[in-house]
Amino acid sequence: MAIRREIPLRTKKPRSGFRARTGLCPKIPKMAPKNREIRNTPAVPELRSAQSEDTMVNKVRVNIAGAPYAIATTDSETYITSLAKKLDEDIAKLLDGNENLSVTKAAVFCAMDYLDEYKKSTGSAENMRGQIQDYIADAARAKLAEDKAKTERRSGAKMRPCGSSWPG
Repeated sequence: MAIRREIPLRTKKPRSGFRARTGLCPKIPKMAPKNREIRNTPAVPELRSAQSEDTMVNKVRVNIAGAPYAIATTDSETYITSLAKKLDEDIAKLLDGNENLSVTKAAVFCAMDYLDEYKKSTGSAENMRGQIQDYIADAARAKLAEDKAKTERRSGAKMRPCGSSWPG
């Protein structure tokens, strides 16, 4: 998700008689690719592959702590708006509780809180995955033991001797 803060641009009129200087930077010779394969590859292949034709980038405008932001994302507008609303509420709650706190510091505290929640939930999810894998391994061992016991019972029933021909 790319976030860009919208800042109004100030445009200045160029001074009369002002000309841009040219020739200050040395020209860098272009390196020709040695084979055709290099020419046909995109400059940034991971960016091109990350955005397929099915993925549309939405530009969502939100206000967080009174500042406008334009967010380019592949997520839905309602999802991004809900995230921005939650962040705005959390920052406002911190600012209401402490008048000496700046918006930047409130945003840092929110980021720390969100990161803490993320780390704890990731650890919890890893713990659950480990437990599930243990249960699957236990079930597989139990199934193998059951199959082995069934096989032993079947083979034991077929090999039982009749009468006294079995050495004892």
